[in-house]
Amino acid sequence: MTRHHFTHSTTVDEVVRVDAALNRVFSQLGVDTCCGGQRTLAQAAAEAGIEVSDLLRALDAEAAAMAPPTPAASPAGTPAAAGAAMTARTAAARSALFFVGSLFFALTFGVVLGATILTWLALHGGEGPLPQWFDAVKTAHAYSQVFGFAGLFVMGVALHAVPRFKSGELVLPGLMPVALWLQLGGVFVVAVGVLVGGFVAVVARLLGTAALLGAALAFGRMMRDTLRAGGTPSEGFEGYLRGGCTWLVIASTLALGGALRGSSAIQPAVWEAALWGFLGLWVMGMSLRILPVILGAPATGGRAATLVLVGYQTSLGLWVLAVAGDAWTSFPVLRVVGGIGLAVFGAWFVWQLGVLRPGVSSGVGFEEGYGKFIVSAYTWFLVALVFVPAWRALAEWSGHGAPAVVLDFGRHAFALGFMTQMVFGVAMRVVPVFSGATLWSGRWRDASFYLLNAAVLTRSIQVCAEVPRLQAVATYVWVSGVLGVAAFVAFAVNVVMTMRSRPRAPAGEQQPVYQHDPVAMGLMGKRES
Repeated sequence: MTRHHFTHSTTVDEVVRVDAALNRVFSQLGVDTCCGGQRTLAQAAAEAGIEVSDLLRALDAEAAAMAPPTPAASPAGTPAAAGAAMTARTAAARSALFFVGSLFFALTFGVVLGATILTWLALHGGEGPLPQWFDAVKTAHAYSQVFGFAGLFVMGVALHAVPRFKSGELVLPGLMPVALWLQLGGVFVVAVGVLVGGFVAVVARLLGTAALLGAALAFGRMMRDTLRAGGTPSEGFEGYLRGGCTWLVIASTLALGGALRGSSAIQPAVWEAALWGFLGLWVMGMSLRILPVILGAPATGGRAATLVLVGYQTSLGLWVLAVAGDAWTSFPVLRVVGGIGLAVFGAWFVWQLGVLRPGVSSGVGFEEGYGKFIVSAYTWFLVALVFVPAWRALAEWSGHGAPAVVLDFGRHAFALGFMTQMVFGVAMRVVPVFSGATLWSGRWRDASFYLLNAAVLTRSIQVCAEVPRLQAVATYVWVSGVLGVAAFVAFAVNVVMTMRSRPRAPAGEQQPVYQHDPVAMGLMGKRES
């Protein structure tokens, strides 16, 4: 492929490699450059509903107008091309470490400790005093899943995808290893420290939460500056990403504040800010950007979308204030207004997104097997809205407390059903891009899907404890833990085997330098046919 000539078989990523500024053409014509980078221009045009000849003319005209040629356009094998390959290799290797860390926490302190908790509760029927180790194990499990597994994965995807969304480069890339190691170290120190207990736990929570706040600030700075410096106009999804970064800082600050006070009373507010704020808003924002392409869902925008974002964040602020205030006094009005607002605006977002509407399964995501994760995830998101903010708000309104097991199921419907399932689904698309190979196994992908959904469904057994004559059924909730571990193992095996894949070139074919390195190929989104 020459500098100013593109064909039907040229891939989207090959065009972007010529010059990132060509992303402007893709953005104007509605072509996906992140999750659709490996597609040919003919395929990309068909998915965007435009003629490939029009796309080719627009790209050739834009490329011809860019003079002098940029360094990124240097022929393969020249010093400039080699330098770009080395930069890609370094950036992709660091991004891949976010995924490795995510899997580490999920398979160690995350789902394993979660299964341990469920097994103990099942054996004791949820009765009697809790053992001394229970709170420590629960805390280590929560930090590992929220800040470790989900947090690291979101960061890794964001650092790869957001520059592409904005047709530019990652700003302040030197902060990437800072965010990585502070996040990794912070979660590890907190998890190990609370399990050890005593004075070690106190020091560990101080150091670990301080590291998490540092990671949140570094990550937020990179995202803020990258979104500002991008080569495309501001889009609706960006407000969700900025809001998510803000809530990550708030959650980390609350965690550090609790550690400084030597109290866990404010810890529930940490989880609400991290789950509904950081993770929820990032998933929503990424969904607005990529789902119209990969699922065939309608594009959203305009005043209604802005109203949903403002309403959701305002409601979340009231909700977190109410939960944080429980450490001193009760604020039932804040909880009622915030809870109802979260449920209403969250459901409104799903309706606007259109991911659950009939006909959405026509998107390419279903053809490649990962669309079902996303549709199922948003179904569980609606369930979580009912069982946490809506249920708690109505309970406050009626003057009766919400049953703890009902709220616990709702939180796991969010964490496992929504958040984890979105991670699984997005990983099935993003990890092959990073590895430069096809997904290792479609069967293992489907196994992780069915096992994860079975784990969430089985978790709902604990709600039966609130129904007369069905309390005995609740003892089988331990099955949810086993299914969850199995789902994560199937997912991890598929991801690791995909990342270990080594794409091979046809015999005798000359390739540019970066194509010999699978990590660099992954960053560019290239795959062998």
